[in-house]
This record gives sequence, structure tokens and C-alpha cells, in this order.
Amino acid sequence: MENKRKIVMLEGRKATVYCKNGKVYEGFGNIPCIANENDEDVDGILFTLNNGVNVILTEADIEKIEFSN
Repeated sequence: MENKRKIVMLEGRKATVYCKNGKVYEGFGNIPCIANENDEDVDGILFTLNNGVNVILTEADIEKIEFSN
């Protein structure tokens, strides 16, 4: 089985995302984007929360994902 990156698996899917900093987000993985970590551009995903707020998540942010049906 192919080991896909978490941000790629999130695109176009509803999910609960558990971050390494302890935050938990519920929403929808929108579109890929560029994020900035330590003054470097890295791949990210725009994640729209159930309340309509957008957050940008990177691979390094995500500990675990639970996908919704």
C-alpha cells in the first residue's frame, strides 16, 4: 500500500485532524497551498473548519487524522 502524505489525503475530504500541539480541528480539506515554517516555504493544505474559519496545516502539524463519511 502506498504511503501518502497526510496533507494529500486530506484534500477534498471531511475529517477530524489532531495536531502535534494538542489542537483538534473538524472540517474539510480544501486546496493545497504554500505555508511558511521557520522562514521556509513548505507544502500545506487550506482546511476549512465547521464554523467557516480557515487554517493552514502542514505535514509537520498533523499527528493523526480521522476521516468522516
